[in-house]
Amino acid sequence: MHNSTDKTGKLAFVSADGGLFRVNSSSLAAHYASNSQTFAGRIHRLLGVGLMRSIHLIVGIWNPRLATRLIHLPLRGTSRDRLDLLGEEYFQYKLRNHLEPQGVEAIRRLSADGNQVVLVSRELDHLLRPLAQHLGVRSLVSNRLEFRDGLATGRLHSPIIPDTLQPEPNRAPFDSQGILIDGLPGLPSGALEPHIQTTARQTNSPAPPVVDFHRRRADGENLSVRQALAGKHILLIGGTGFIGKVWLSMLLEDLPEIGRIYLLIRRQGSRSALQRFEKIVSESPAFTPLHERFGDRLPRMLMDRVEVLEGDIGDPDLGLNEATLARLTRDLDLVVNSAGLTDFNPDIRLAMTTNVDSVMGLIDFLKRCKRAALLHVSTCFVNGRIDGRVSEELLPNYTPAGRADFDVYKEFRWVHQAIERITREGDSQAVTEEVQARVAARKPNVSDPSRLVRKERTRWIRDRGIEFGIERAQHWGWPNIYTFTKSLGESLLATQDLPIAVVRPSIVEGRAASRQGLPTGDLGHQSRRHAPDHRADRPGPSKILSVPGRPGALAPSPLRHHSGFPGPLPERFPSSPEDLA
Repeated sequence: MHNSTDKTGKLAFVSADGGLFRVNSSSLAAHYASNSQTFAGRIHRLLGVGLMRSIHLIVGIWNPRLATRLIHLPLRGTSRDRLDLLGEEYFQYKLRNHLEPQGVEAIRRLSADGNQVVLVSRELDHLLRPLAQHLGVRSLVSNRLEFRDGLATGRLHSPIIPDTLQPEPNRAPFDSQGILIDGLPGLPSGALEPHIQTTARQTNSPAPPVVDFHRRRADGENLSVRQALAGKHILLIGGTGFIGKVWLSMLLEDLPEIGRIYLLIRRQGSRSALQRFEKIVSESPAFTPLHERFGDRLPRMLMDRVEVLEGDIGDPDLGLNEATLARLTRDLDLVVNSAGLTDFNPDIRLAMTTNVDSVMGLIDFLKRCKRAALLHVSTCFVNGRIDGRVSEELLPNYTPAGRADFDVYKEFRWVHQAIERITREGDSQAVTEEVQARVAARKPNVSDPSRLVRKERTRWIRDRGIEFGIERAQHWGWPNIYTFTKSLGESLLATQDLPIAVVRPSIVEGRAASRQGLPTGDLGHQSRRHAPDHRADRPGPSKILSVPGRPGALAPSPLRHHSGFPGPLPERFPSSPEDLA
């Protein structure tokens, strides 16, 4: 706590409670609690606020300070950033338009007369700071939560400004408004000055970033995407997806110096990879700028710069023939993997194939390449159910729950063995009789219900796999199958001594959304509020690639590995990999 007031002016301590606003502290605590990051956290904290509100009415009769401590206890575990944001939201949307006009005018007159105004309130500083900044006040005295590692402990620092007692007004009111105070109950006059805080938002000083993009290289050379990718040959995987289409169109429009762009596209039924690409170019809004710029010359430009390869990232050697494979491993400079299954809780078999197995195959392909590096598109939500600032250090055996007994390779085998067991169970006589009974209960008007039975059996295997995937993800701290499998893919990459960079987007907005014909809106605010706050704050051995994008968007991949043992599965599933055989 620092006294930031100017000693040349007279200190004027002003009571914000009653003089400027009237807020029930338990209601404000409920506002903080109801906006916890997870639903479970909201329920837990709201129940705590309700309980403490009942207790504090009784405790406040004989110990007001203890009662004030109790009402803030349910905020334990909330990050400073979230409380600051929620306090600012509460002021902007609920408090700002309901301030007492006479109190605001009185503060302005005090400041005009040369007084150093200090706001005093029983509320938390997270609410008082935006209020003080709105009024042009630079100092305050309020209740303050204790924080450790950026998370609230639930305790209040001293002095405690009681919730059940108002500050004592000065005997000589200012303009008929009793907002000037000499002190607080139990705190003598003049004792407030050492506890004055600045109204500037408090932040932890970040450690030096892994890559400082604000510094220039020793030889004065600038970091240039255009120069870094000039003449380079790139393999783009996932070019038919949302991000892939935008990235490809931006490459073609903004980087004419680039070399050859190879697109790995799956055949889809009777449609070949080339037919799928032609349909995307002709119909996707992402390519509208290219149509406007090149017109009739667009097909020739695409033929000169793009080569479509029919294959599948889930197949061995990407599903390519030996001649194409030899050419790519010799010529490629960069592989961009934008492929991924983004449904929150899809079929676990499909999620593993797309988000995890494909990474294993990509690692094998990368090892065969002469010089190619990998840029892997992941998601910031691999961090799972955690709050506050999150390090961008890429760990090979990361779990949101911080479990040291997690090993990505054992988990990889375990999940696949569980999938095999569920599939075998789906083919068992018991399940066959169950699905036949379901089909018969619907009384289908068909002569041969075998097709319906097969369909019902497939649904049974899929639902059972989804149930297993969700329980397994939540066991380690991820909310769904999507974040669980994407994190497994990252961990597999982190075990490799290869030139790898990982990009973790949150919500696609700005130019990427507009090029797809979507409204951009204020998605950034939602992203900041609901997504983990990432900051590259820890150095580590890594190889950094320069790619089109915002500077600082790449997360380097420290190449470290440690072994452990997976923890117990939920009770409904086998407790060891051997039980799955």
